[in-house]
Amino acid sequence: MRSIISRFKNPKEQIKDPLFKNSIFIMLSSGESAIFGFFFWFLAAKLYTAEAIGIATAMISSLGLINSFSRLGFDQSLIRFLPEMEKSRVFWTSALVTAISAVFLGFFFVLFVDLFSPSLIILRDLLPVYILFLLLYSFSLTNSSFFIAVRKAELDFIQKMLLGSRILFLIPLIFFGAFGIFFSVGLAYLIAVSFSFSLLILKFKLKFGIDKNYLKNSLEFSAGNYIASVLFSLPPMLMPIIVLNILGAEQNAIYYIAYTIGAFVFIIPISFGTSLFVEGSYGEAMRFNTIRSILGIYAFLIPSVLGIIFIGEFLLAFLGKHYEAGLYALRLFAVSSLFAPLFNIYNTIKRVQKDPKGLIAINLLLSTLLISLSYYLILLYGINGVGYAWLLSYGFCSFLIILIAKKNRWI
Repeated sequence: MRSIISRFKNPKEQIKDPLFKNSIFIMLSSGESAIFGFFFWFLAAKLYTAEAIGIATAMISSLGLINSFSRLGFDQSLIRFLPEMEKSRVFWTSALVTAISAVFLGFFFVLFVDLFSPSLIILRDLLPVYILFLLLYSFSLTNSSFFIAVRKAELDFIQKMLLGSRILFLIPLIFFGAFGIFFSVGLAYLIAVSFSFSLLILKFKLKFGIDKNYLKNSLEFSAGNYIASVLFSLPPMLMPIIVLNILGAEQNAIYYIAYTIGAFVFIIPISFGTSLFVEGSYGEAMRFNTIRSILGIYAFLIPSVLGIIFIGEFLLAFLGKHYEAGLYALRLFAVSSLFAPLFNIYNTIKRVQKDPKGLIAINLLLSTLLISLSYYLILLYGINGVGYAWLLSYGFCSFLIILIAKKNRWI
C-alpha cells in the first residue's frame, strides 16, 4: 500500500491524469445538469401555469424513461470495447442499436399512451416531433459515453452546458403552454447533439459503419450491464411509491426532497468508478488505479458529507419550513454514501473483467436489501427508515466486497 501511495504524483500533475481529469469532469457534468435543471423548472414555474408544467414534466420524463430502457447496456459496452475495436464502428453500432430501440419503444408508448397516461394522449398529434426528440436524447447519451471512453469528459461537460440553453427558450415559447416547455428541451438537445456530432466527424473523424463482431462479442456483456443497471435504479424509482402508500403524500414529499439532496454525493463514487472503468478498458494497472480512485473518492466525499450534515438544515429550510422534518433522513442518506465507493469500485472491476454474472449478483443483492429493509423499517421509523435501509444495505454490501477482495487477494 505504501509503495503504491509513494508513486502518486503531486496534486497539480494528479489533476491532469486521465483518471482524475475524467472523474472531475464527470462530477462537474452531473452537478451542472442538476443546477440547470433547478433553474429551468424554477423559471418555468414563474412563467407557465401549473397545468402546463404538470403535462410538460410528464412528457419530458417519458423521454428519459424510454431512453433509460432503450440503452440495453451499450453505454457500458461502448466504453469497454472501444479501446479494442475500430472506434467508428463501435460508436455507430452502439448509437444505432440504442436509437432504433428508443424509436420502437417510443412508438409503442404513444400508441398505447391512453393506457399508460391518458393526459399525454396529445403526443399522438406530435408523434414526428416526439420521435425526433427521442432520437436526439438517445444520441446525446451515446455521445456522452464516447467522450468519456476516449478520456475527453470535458467535451461531455460542454455538451451538457449546451443543454442548459433550454432555459433561454422558455420565454419566447411561452405562448405554446406545455408544448413551449417541451420544445425548449427538444431544441436544447438539437443544439447539443449538433455540436457533438460536429466534433465526432471533424475532430474524431468517425466514419459510418456497423460492426457485427462488436454486436456479437458485446451481447452478453451488454445484457448483463442492462440488467444490473435496471436493478440499481429500481429502489430509487420504487421508493416514492412505497413511501406514498405507507405514509401518505406529505411524508413522501419530505422524503423525496431529503433523498434528492442526500443522493447528490453519490455522484462522486459513480464518477470515479466510471473513470476507473475507462482506464481499466485501456489496460491500465487496475490495482494501482483502484487505490488511487478510492483515495480520490474519499478526498471529495468526506468534505461533501460533512457539508450536508452541517448545512442540510439550511438547505431544507430554504425549500420550505416543513421539509426540515427530513433532516435526519437527509443525514442518513449522506452518511450511507461513505459505504458506496467499494460498491461502485467492485462494479467497475466486474465490468473490466467482463463478468456480467458478478455484476448482476451484487446489484441484485443491493436492490433486494434496499427495497425489503426500507419497507420494513418505514413501518417502524417513518421516512428515517429509508435512511437506515440505505445505511445497512450499502454497509453490508461493502463488508461482503471486502471479504471477496481478501479471498481473491485483491488487498
